[in-house]
Amino acid sequence: GLIDFYLYLIIGNELDKYDDLGGTHYFEKARAVVEQGKFGQFFEGWDRRDELMRSIFTENHKKFREMKNYYFYGMWGVQNDAPKQRSFVKQAIRQLKAVLAENRDNLAAKQFIDAHYQEIVDLFKDSGDSEIFKTLKALNPDRAEIYDEYIK
Repeated sequence: GLIDFYLYLIIGNELDKYDDLGGTHYFEKARAVVEQGKFGQFFEGWDRRDELMRSIFTENHKKFREMKNYYFYGMWGVQNDAPKQRSFVKQAIRQLKAVLAENRDNLAAKQFIDAHYQEIVDLFKDSGDSEIFKTLKALNPDRAEIYDEYIK
């Protein structure tokens, strides 16, 4: 059950990149594994996994998942059209800002920024658009020096 649980989470997170809330089926399967695990022979740790599943099904996390779909479509779905790419990624960053405004401690959102800030910088660095860097600076002040380089 433990391995199934984490595999379902991984698959769910990956499918969210390709379709709007595409991983829901696998998140529901992970939640079912948690419910079974609570009553099994090895019940330790399932309360933490249950808490994780509850957070995945919150409205705030749903918005985060929708944002991921926008981002990955922008980065990979329209690769040969830089203005369109920037448009999708910019919308994703606006959605990410709303997610963090609602829950400043959203770990998934913070990890997303840590994992993808350089891709975003590379996409926008020659665009002349400093709005995205101002937004990123507000969301990720630890890297303010990087973003300041592109704010005009």
